[in-house]
Amino acid sequence: MRPTTSAFSLVALVSLVAASSQLPLIPQIVEQELSTEATQLQGRFIHLTDMHPDTFYRYNSSESSACHGGGKDDDSEDRAGYWGTSVSDCDAPLTLINATFDWLEEHYKGKVDFVVWTGDNARHDIDTRFPRSLPEILRLNRYIASRMRKTFGKVPIVTSIGNNDIFPHNIMFAGPSTITNELLSVWKHFIPEVHLHSFARGGYYSIEAIPGQLLLISLNTLYFYENNKAVDGCPSFSKKARAFKKDDDPGTEELLWLEQQLLLARARGMQVWMTGHVPATKSNWYQGCYSRYGELVLSFHDTIVGHLFGHMNVDHFSFIQSHDVMPKKKKKGKGKRKGKKHLLPSSADSLSLDNSPVDSETSSLPFSTFGSTSTLVNNLFKQYENLPSEKKAKERDFNVVHINPSVIPTYLPAFRVWEYNTTIEGKWRQPPSLEMARGGNETMAFEWAEEEEEDQDDDKSSLSNLASFLEHLLPSSLSRPLFALLAPTSRFSPSKPITPLKKKKKRPNYPPLPRYSSKHSPSRSNAFLTPLGFTQYFLRLDDFNAHEGYGSAARLQKGGERPRPEWVVEYTTRPAEEVAERLQGAFDAEEDGELGLWPEEVVKAVKGGKGLKEVVKKLREEDVTPYEMKDLTLGRWLKLARRIAAGGREWKDYRKRMFVSSKGED
Repeated sequence: MRPTTSAFSLVALVSLVAASSQLPLIPQIVEQELSTEATQLQGRFIHLTDMHPDTFYRYNSSESSACHGGGKDDDSEDRAGYWGTSVSDCDAPLTLINATFDWLEEHYKGKVDFVVWTGDNARHDIDTRFPRSLPEILRLNRYIASRMRKTFGKVPIVTSIGNNDIFPHNIMFAGPSTITNELLSVWKHFIPEVHLHSFARGGYYSIEAIPGQLLLISLNTLYFYENNKAVDGCPSFSKKARAFKKDDDPGTEELLWLEQQLLLARARGMQVWMTGHVPATKSNWYQGCYSRYGELVLSFHDTIVGHLFGHMNVDHFSFIQSHDVMPKKKKKGKGKRKGKKHLLPSSADSLSLDNSPVDSETSSLPFSTFGSTSTLVNNLFKQYENLPSEKKAKERDFNVVHINPSVIPTYLPAFRVWEYNTTIEGKWRQPPSLEMARGGNETMAFEWAEEEEEDQDDDKSSLSNLASFLEHLLPSSLSRPLFALLAPTSRFSPSKPITPLKKKKKRPNYPPLPRYSSKHSPSRSNAFLTPLGFTQYFLRLDDFNAHEGYGSAARLQKGGERPRPEWVVEYTTRPAEEVAERLQGAFDAEEDGELGLWPEEVVKAVKGGKGLKEVVKKLREEDVTPYEMKDLTLGRWLKLARRIAAGGREWKDYRKRMFVSSKGED
């Protein structure tokens, strides 16, 4: 059952009544309360990001006016489509936002276990004629929040602050502040009561999506974001600033909070999804924040399932690598370090572009606004190409970061539906009920087998680091009890008592965190909570806009009923054979709605009765099963990156999908 929240605000809400007369009207949503009696896990969740609703959007206006009207009124310029304008700087009209939520409600209401929603719920500030204001930002966030609740009901929804959800954009000071308190008022239905204080103070919180089993952590990435000049960039963890012992930076404080969350999650045997707006890459984050975050997530390798971010609008995945973030070990002797050619290039080189129109005012094209598209594409290719070989790579040294494409049609609108394993002890059984999860049934606990030798060595070397770290972080009276709490029954528990290190006169730098990894964890092998695959849906905006035609406003009123936009499958990560069996099952069950989401040629093959082989053939011909991954464990992502780096057709098709099949790569 969702935790209840009480009214909580440290400052008075900004009056929106006075401002409403100056802002375009937003429809009122009547929220429907859903029953919380559903007890079965669906094994499915949705990730939505970067909606950017724009109430100033005007159909048939020029793109050069940010689709706000007032530009050239002739046919020489591209015009704003009724449902949105693809491959442009324009934000999303409410027609697109409402059509998206209507479609989601029709197809996924009551069919997901939780929703990941990673921010940017207000328009960009790119039109000086209509400057943004805090009241407008809050109104748009409140509207999107109400639509989320109406669409998905009372399932857990984890949201996070985007760089355009604050005023001015990108700039966010340490809390408590007007921004954190106002957003807390807007999002109070999504934040557990126990985390009201942490959100008011810093804009971050966590929520148990599956009680006792799965934790969703919402990061406030604005405190890590290099474009936020109101913070110091986690100086306590950067080499240059350690001497100053400056511990009051909000990013530093958030990372300490995150560490506590991960410690407690691991102590309880829970798995964790990390979520946030700005992706964890060197180019996006301050060096100190990125290094410490990377060290944290690699240290809790057996606890973290994965990372979900937005902001970039481009569909891709990246890696956090130990060499970029872990403290370097000093080696005796001289000579060059071997194996350097296998190291990942700096993330600053790999992902140097922010494909959000707000960050530039130099161009109307989304791929030239932020530099050359080839920079992003080619350096991402270089990152994959420089991965170590399968024999030399150690999975414990990598974390995969998923960057979701956006609802705003910077290219084409898109979102993902993820599936995950709901079986227990490796056997295919009925999905476990939430009641059993709450009860802490012993069969739901992970039983870690003996680890491969390389991980065992890593764990043994970590024990002394853990004792040192806890003694450094906590009072001496707490460090040993917390360690006992951390792993009292784990195979990581030492066979001999740990002797606390003697306290030094001078407070030392933070010692390296202990590293925990297991080849049996859900991020590395198919187990309970392992992500199995995702299906990406997209909207062919131009096809639906074509029904509207172009012309005067009077012509628009004569158009009659408009065909509603229908989201369809762009691609899925699942194997073609598995997808074919599902589609055949949907056809046998007369579920035409499911079939209609797939390419026409695939549907014809299913209905033609020519067998699964023909359906598999059509799926591959239509390029909707490009990856054919049995699950989404870390090793498979590393293999996929190597496949893409081999070039040829794999690389060409991957570039197409990066820009949501909009031809933006051209």
